[in-house]
Amino acid sequence: MLRAHLKTPEGKGRFRLQLLLRDPARYQIRATHPLLFNRRLWSLDVVGEEAHLVDYLQRKSCYYKGPAEIAALPLGSLPFASLPALLLGYLPRHPAGPVQIGPGEIRYSDAEGRKWRADLDGGRVVGWQSTFEGRELGVWVRGEEWSEMRAPEEGVRLRWRETVREAGEIELAALRVPRDADQGECDLGWLRGVDDAPWEGER
Repeated sequence: MLRAHLKTPEGKGRFRLQLLLRDPARYQIRATHPLLFNRRLWSLDVVGEEAHLVDYLQRKSCYYKGPAEIAALPLGSLPFASLPALLLGYLPRHPAGPVQIGPGEIRYSDAEGRKWRADLDGGRVVGWQSTFEGRELGVWVRGEEWSEMRAPEEGVRLRWRETVREAGEIELAALRVPRDADQGECDLGWLRGVDDAPWEGER
């Protein structure tokens, strides 16, 4: 279970994410209201390269195949298998060529041409930066309590922290689609229906 805060040019809000992970190619993410756990915002079901998103607030159901762009994670097109790694504090993309290893850091390029630089502490990733053609896409830093990803050019700031972790066999059933849901484009409903609470630490 993750607590998350999102701040964008359109507004800011809080929500909870439940990551049900069998492996990077088979998982679900369920987003709910930060206080009302039975108020669903959206759910994502991933099987291999295919993904099914149900946006309960906009009453939409969407299917994807292959990489997709997510506005709250402005890193360009990413395969859905990258999301669990990103949320759990790992590099979301693998090298597509040589890896440069230096004191406390590694550098490489992925298959899409993005460049990654990761800061290491005892072999553990504590931060990374992603760029494309000289333009910074995003920066991620692991804090003592919160992880934070910033995309200054896009005005996006996403913070999250893990609150509960449980191990065990996971049953992943197909998502239930509301009867009145439309097929169409979804934007994940990141901010709809969540409290417009102050950003933690703001006054």
